[in-house]
Amino acid sequence: MIPFVSVIMPAYNMASYIAVSLESLKKQTLRPLEVIVVDDGSSDDTTKVATDVLSNSDLIWKIISQENKGVSVARNVGINESRGNYICFLDADDYVDQTFAEKLYVNAKKCNCDMVFCKYDRVSSDGKVITSFDEVYNPKILQQLSLEVTSGRYVAEEYMKFNIDIWIGNAMYKREMLMEKNIMFTPGCKRCEDREFVLKALLSSKKIIFVPEVLSFYVDRATSVSHNSNDYKEVLNHIYWAFKRMEEFLKTSGNDKTLERLYKKHRNMYFRWTLTNIFSVNPNISMDKIVREFIKSARGTGTKTFRDFMLKIMFIFFPPKLLAKTISRYYSQTH
Repeated sequence: MIPFVSVIMPAYNMASYIAVSLESLKKQTLRPLEVIVVDDGSSDDTTKVATDVLSNSDLIWKIISQENKGVSVARNVGINESRGNYICFLDADDYVDQTFAEKLYVNAKKCNCDMVFCKYDRVSSDGKVITSFDEVYNPKILQQLSLEVTSGRYVAEEYMKFNIDIWIGNAMYKREMLMEKNIMFTPGCKRCEDREFVLKALLSSKKIIFVPEVLSFYVDRATSVSHNSNDYKEVLNHIYWAFKRMEEFLKTSGNDKTLERLYKKHRNMYFRWTLTNIFSVNPNISMDKIVREFIKSARGTGTKTFRDFMLKIMFIFFPPKLLAKTISRYYSQTH
C-alpha cells in the first residue's frame, strides 16, 4: 500500500519530547500515512519511546538508527526511504493538528500541486500561543493566496518579502518533484538548512496552494543556538554559506534579476535580524571577517517599521563594536 503522505522526523536525544509529536501523527485523519523517524545517534531513549508510541497505531512506520550526522543528513535519509506521494517534515518537539495531513494532501492532490502550506503558530511548551501567524504576516497577501492555486515564483517573491512564512513543519511537497529537481538538504548544514530547502522548492514548483488555517505548531523552548554567545561563529558561518548556495541556485535557475534583487533584500534583512539577536546577548564578540561581512550586507536592508529604520541607521553609521554594545544596551532596557 502506497501511503498518501510520508512524514519525516529527525530526532537527536528527543526522548522527553518525541511522544507528543508522534501522538499528534497517530491522531491524523488521513490514512494511509507513513511516519519515518530517523534517530540521529541519540544517547537517550529516543528510539524506545518512538517504538512504544508507534507500535500501538495503524500507521505505516519505520525507525532508522544511524550515527550522528546532523539534521540535514537525517532528513535526506528520510526522503530516500519515503514512499508517499507527498512528503512533509516535523521536528521531534513540534506537533500538528489532527487534520493537518488530510487538509494539505487533499488540497494539493485535487489541483496536482507541487507544494502546499498552511499557517502555523509559535507556542510555548505548555501550548500557549507566543506568536500567531496572523499577527506577523501580511493579511492581504494571505487572503489572495487562500485556496487559490498560484505559481511557485509568486509565493517565492512573497516569502522573500517576509509577507508569508514557510518553515519545516507547515508545508508538504510532491515527492516526484523533489526527486526530479534533486532538492535535498545540504549535508553538514545546521542553520538555515530549512530556509535553503524551502526557497529551492518554491522556485522549482509550478503550482502551489495555501490552506488558510493554523494546522501546525512550532514549540519554542528558548534553547536556540543562535542565542548562545558561545556558538555565534558557527551560527554565522552556516547561515552565510546557506545563503551563498541560495544565491547560486537563483543564478542557475533563470538569471531572473527581479528575484535576485528580492533575494538580496531578504538575505540582508535576515543577516541583520541574526546579528541583532547575537549582539543582544554578547556585545563583545570578535569582529572577524564573517561578522563584518554580515554587517556590510545588513546595511542595505529595506525597512518597514520605525524600529527597523533605527536599526538600519545604526548598521550604516555605527562602528561594529559600538553597534554591538548599543544593541545589547537597547535589549537590556526593553526586555
